[in-house]
Amino acid sequence: MALETIRPFTFRAFNAEVGETARAIINYFRNNDPNFWQATLRRYSFRGSDYQQGEEVRLEFNEKLTTCTDRELFDVANEILEWGGMDSLTSVMKQKLRRGLACLNLLAKDETIDLNELCVERLASITKIYEMWDLDNWVIYDSYCARGLQWIISGLWQSLGHRANERLLKLPWPPGRVGSPVAGFPRAADTSPKQKRLGFIYGSWLCKAIAERLTAIENSCFHWRPFHIEMIAFQLGHEIGQ
Repeated sequence: MALETIRPFTFRAFNAEVGETARAIINYFRNNDPNFWQATLRRYSFRGSDYQQGEEVRLEFNEKLTTCTDRELFDVANEILEWGGMDSLTSVMKQKLRRGLACLNLLAKDETIDLNELCVERLASITKIYEMWDLDNWVIYDSYCARGLQWIISGLWQSLGHRANERLLKLPWPPGRVGSPVAGFPRAADTSPKQKRLGFIYGSWLCKAIAERLTAIENSCFHWRPFHIEMIAFQLGHEIGQ
């Protein structure tokens, strides 16, 4: 089953449909290990940085990206890609980046968009820029994060005995240097650009839905944000199979 376009195409509509599944995901892993979410976040490591340093760099890049001039945009974007160990922007990415960011701004406000406006050239790279642009709505959708999200979703599905919200949660895996998707999930290279766009958006919205519910459950003891769930998924993506 391929991902389907939800109507209306908004986080509110996605959250209404997937919200109970997000809560079930939280409870499933908390029941197996009460410290699962916090403990996995504390294990996060990227090039020697822990999750607190990862949060700091995200906040710094967010400020740079949202306050830079139009002429500085590509320089800041390339700085983000260098941090992520990625090559610089391609000519196609430069041509489409501004339209992509404008598209995400509209989507974050639950406004109608042309999904084709969202650039998914080098998905793992450009979504690093997308996350830094808006930390409360979008996440880095690379091979490790996608694999971690797949593993989380698959764990719940196995416990339920059926694939809840499969049409919105069968996230494609963008190929990385190593690894493979979790069994039963597609590779982004084998899907259409539309599936890549939906994978990134639904993956981001799932992270946001989980973050909102974790914050509510924990009575704001820790303010969970989508990128915290991305960090958890990234760490799990590294650990799976080891």
